[in-house]
Amino acid sequence: MIPILYEATETSFISNGIGRLRDAIKCEITEERNGVFELDLDYPVDGAYFEELIPGRIICATHGETNDIQPFDIVSYTKPIDGVASFHAVHISYRQSFLTVSGTNINSLADALTMLETATPSPNVFDYSADFTKLGYMAEADGLPHTVRQMLGGAEGSILDAYGGEYEWDKFSVILHKNRGQNRDFFIRYGVNMLDYEEEADFFGAYNSCVPYWTGESGPVVGNKVDSGLPLYNGRDLCVPLDLTDKFEDVPTTDQLEAEALAYMTGHQTNIPQRNIKVDFVRLQDFVGYEDFADLLECNLCDTIGVVFPKYGTSGTFKIVRTVWDALEGRYLEMELGALQTSLSEALGISGNDVAMGGGGGATFRYGQCSTAGGTAAKVVTLTPALTSLETGSVIFVKFTNANTASSPTLNVDGLGAKTIRRYGTTSPSTSAASSWNAGSVVALVYDGSYWQMVGWINTTYSSMTVAEYEAGTGTTARIITPARLKGAIQYWTASEFHTITPTSGSTASGQECYYAKAGNVVTVSLAITGLTANSSQAITTLPSGYRPRSKITAAVQAGARSEFCSLEIGTDGAVTIATHATRTSAYGLVTYVVE
Repeated sequence: MIPILYEATETSFISNGIGRLRDAIKCEITEERNGVFELDLDYPVDGAYFEELIPGRIICATHGETNDIQPFDIVSYTKPIDGVASFHAVHISYRQSFLTVSGTNINSLADALTMLETATPSPNVFDYSADFTKLGYMAEADGLPHTVRQMLGGAEGSILDAYGGEYEWDKFSVILHKNRGQNRDFFIRYGVNMLDYEEEADFFGAYNSCVPYWTGESGPVVGNKVDSGLPLYNGRDLCVPLDLTDKFEDVPTTDQLEAEALAYMTGHQTNIPQRNIKVDFVRLQDFVGYEDFADLLECNLCDTIGVVFPKYGTSGTFKIVRTVWDALEGRYLEMELGALQTSLSEALGISGNDVAMGGGGGATFRYGQCSTAGGTAAKVVTLTPALTSLETGSVIFVKFTNANTASSPTLNVDGLGAKTIRRYGTTSPSTSAASSWNAGSVVALVYDGSYWQMVGWINTTYSSMTVAEYEAGTGTTARIITPARLKGAIQYWTASEFHTITPTSGSTASGQECYYAKAGNVVTVSLAITGLTANSSQAITTLPSGYRPRSKITAAVQAGARSEFCSLEIGTDGAVTIATHATRTSAYGLVTYVVE
């Protein structure tokens, strides 16, 4: 897209404004997850609109593969001797750095966003929204004046710090998403569409123990050293001071401080170093044959994509946390996948072959052991790392020390409240261990917003099939076939459905068999006969009712030599006859057909 220049007072961005900057040499937009959103433009001094490019005016350009136009305020420039000036612009949302707001007693995300819209002394043209709700104390709302930008995410105790999420800056709208991006079925692979790969890992900031503290008007509160129990890459114990002032509205006890410190370290996996990956790749959708897959091949900031680079053992899914977009060419110049935590196996120096799952910023699996008595319905478990809130889709693994013998059991995870355990969607585990869990079982559970749903648990609804049911073949009730029943069914077929034929003409060939058999409604007749009379029609046997074809069957079977044949006929009355070869006295063959 050709960038467009607008006056500083523009708000709609739907016209050509002052003009299109067709002479632009470079127009690159850098955006980070919950971070910078800025534009850099190179423009020749002899360009048509060079004199119009002044600080305060707005440059509009597309960013990312959505072709969405965003406005940027020019804030600085450089005019070197070579005749090409460089202009730096920041997204219009940076204007919130000059809006002042103060507030107190903010205990939910909804209250925080309302505060931004209504409490600014200057008129606030921005609007705020979120696609999720969350309760919690916001420490930055301390009654003192702060900029709106600081309140959003520029300081400890901000909205971002208190409630989490990922911001989307859309002109004058600020949208806080629980997850801004999408999980894309898109991979950047070495040898396919990868042009460049660079990986950085920072091990210095990792730690596994801390001394927590809180500061306030009444003085500091300092807890004892807290050991997370998490292994560190170098095998040592690294301890840091941890400021938890923003986690408490009132003065905490040392026990509360230490519990919060443990939850913070396990929840944030502070023992695992950070890893950044930068990639450059070919846009396959620009090539012939890929046009119809453009939607599947696009990706944007905060999306999750796959990266495969075997040389460094990289294979997994990663979140896009920084992009550099070339607005003139309409493509990414740079994409950064990080700051991502390395896998624990890599941090500890374990080969990728030694673990089931490699690194790559996937989901954190939480595990805990429940020792609640089997007869007690109110089960309790503490996880590592701990859950700080119950969110739909949370996955946990719980090892139950005791088999369940209680009706309608509930599970209280990390003190977040008892929720009923369900299996098959609406059914509670019964008092039978066979339909709940046995002692020592590790059970996967997913929180669906109301219940803890057992995942992939044993289905005890269906009983096994009996031999009599197999024989009748008319039942419509669903059954399970166990190995024992299957063996019994096979034995029944062998004894009752397999019949040896004693030919009335000739005799069974040495070392072979003559038989007829039925499986379901499919009948097989097999003959291996010698001592027949050449050039004649001879009766062999008569098949009983249930084995007879719907219409007469005539088939060519071997007559003793590979190139010589005789005729096998099975009538609707079950009569089996062979019209022998002119000179041969043998017949070998097999025929299969369907009966009513």
